[in-house]
Amino acid sequence: MASSEREQVLTEVEMSAVFWFLIRLLIELWLFLFRMSYQSLVALLERKYEISSIAKCDMSRFIHVTICW
Repeated sequence: MASSEREQVLTEVEMSAVFWFLIRLLIELWLFLFRMSYQSLVALLERKYEISSIAKCDMSRFIHVTICW
């Protein structure tokens, strides 16, 4: 009986580890996609409005603060 309980506890721990691994993987994927879309947005604004590199840096900070806050 004790062996069965130990196996059940190990299975629960393994399932928990897999669950948190999948959650972390989803978060990493979301951050990667967000970063790509953020860089695309900055590049689009730079092309559309012919922004210089100094203004681009300021606009990047503005967009970052606006999106994150």
